[in-house]
Amino acid sequence: MKIGNWIFYSLAAIVSVLLLAAWYLLGLNHVDEPLDLVVSIIWWVVIALGIVIIFQVEKRRKERIRTVYVADDLLFNSEKGTVSYEEQASLSGEIKRVLNSLDYSFERHEMPNSQAFSFKVRTSRLNGQEWEGDVVDSATRQTRPFANREELMRIIG
Repeated sequence: MKIGNWIFYSLAAIVSVLLLAAWYLLGLNHVDEPLDLVVSIIWWVVIALGIVIIFQVEKRRKERIRTVYVADDLLFNSEKGTVSYEEQASLSGEIKRVLNSLDYSFERHEMPNSQAFSFKVRTSRLNGQEWEGDVVDSATRQTRPFANREELMRIIG
């Protein structure tokens, strides 16, 4: 999640706790109906659900950004645009370089002719040497998972 989201939800939770504490300290729990406590608990559930939803949406957005389309002599990523590469041997290194340079911004490049791409590499996790995802063959629509760089190179050749 973005830092602004964390700040917003943290402030909402703190204000909710402070208002509930004030409600008890001022003795309003003896005067009012218990509806105030119920409303406060519902508000906490709303805050927790908001955090979970934003976290899941952000995770899916980042996974979509980490998708790289592979053609014979070029790569395409929605954030970085078209990137050319020299040799087949450097293909996985070039894909990893593109993925490591992502900023996860909201700017997108238009995809060139999608028929020219032979593979779509979707990365679900990339942490140092750990690299997991799957490869979709454009011709057959067959999806094959990979768990490291070597498996990726065996798939895309």
